[in-house]
Amino acid sequence: MSLYGDDCYFYYYSTCNKGTVCPYRHVPEARGNETACTLWKAGQCTRPACRYRHMEIVVSITLVNMKI
Repeated sequence: MSLYGDDCYFYYYSTCNKGTVCPYRHVPEARGNETACTLWKAGQCTRPACRYRHMEIVVSITLVNMKI
């Protein structure tokens, strides 16, 4: 598991079965935060435990409408 780079989708939204061998970022401080890191978007985030998301957050209007 990494503290840099892109977030692990499975870690943030459910459970990552790869654990420590996962090549993607697992940072507890970023869980539940829906704000994307602007430095990551620019390819410049070097913070080891950045509390912002390192993935694009896409909200589907179809899924939002289903919850109403």
